Amino acid sequence: MKEAGFEIVEYFDSNKGHHDPHEIPWYLSLAGEYTTTGFRHTPVGMTLTHVMVSALEKVKLAPAGTTRVSELLSTTAKDLVRGGQLGIFTPDFYFLARKPEVPANEE
Repeated sequence: MKEAGFEIVEYFDSNKGHHDPHEIPWYLSLAGEYTTTGFRHTPVGMTLTHVMVSALEKVKLAPAGTTRVSELLSTTAKDLVRGGQLGIFTPDFYFLARKPEVPANEE
């Protein structure tokens, strides 16, 4: 941003120190748990989804490429969870920047 001419006013990871400590981590909903709502992200749920999507694509009820997209989304979900657990990725990085005003005589 600095190379583009912006002045960085403030920045922080809004997941660190800006939430109630009792809130669940942002990535937990992608991690999967054996509940009604979390089952689809468990290894068993992802396998069942893959089988279903593959079958739908084979009988042409789902467009070609649907299985590949499903695999990509599953892999990405796993990677996002791992990145969140390791603290090396956040979807909530906040920054405030401004483009410095150019004095009228320099335009």
